[in-house]
Amino acid sequence: MNVTQDAGLIAAKTRLTEAKARKAEIELAVLEGKKVDRDDVNRRWSEQAGRIKTKILAIPSRMTPQFSALGVESERVNELMKDVITEILEELASEYE
Repeated sequence: MNVTQDAGLIAAKTRLTEAKARKAEIELAVLEGKKVDRDDVNRRWSEQAGRIKTKILAIPSRMTPQFSALGVESERVNELMKDVITEILEELASEYE
């Protein structure tokens, strides 16, 4: 090996050591709760968004009996509410495409 090869090998080993140190620091920060895993955040947000969507879509069917009790044409109100809610959810979803 010549001096140039030795220098290249030393530089490569230095980069590898630094990369391992950065990885260990990140793993420690995650364990200590100072950082979070992006995939975990995305998965949890997706699950939460799904639950929110389900509850929002249930509003018309939950409200229909109350409209009936008031003498309002509940099926028409139900239909209108579904249309508005669907439009809002589609608009929100399009922002993340």
